[in-house]
Amino acid sequence: MPITFAGYTQSEALTDFPALIVIKPMSTGHGLSYSEFQSPPYNDLRFTAEDQSTLLDFEIEHWDTSGESFVWVRVPALTSDT
Repeated sequence: MPITFAGYTQSEALTDFPALIVIKPMSTGHGLSYSEFQSPPYNDLRFTAEDQSTLLDFEIEHWDTSGESFVWVRVPALTSDT
């Protein structure tokens, strides 16, 4: 599932930008099914760069399989086109 960031309109790129990703259960609309994780609680969670092969660093701030989870992802370069 591609993730985009709206609102950044500056001409210079922000490098190694920490982006907060909020994950919601499927029952709230868009989201994911926590039950699809094969290695609990989130060992098989991955974020990749636009090339879909470069793994991005991330850190779990809060994990709640019955509600919202908060994950910080290091985006290599955030531009107005990201």
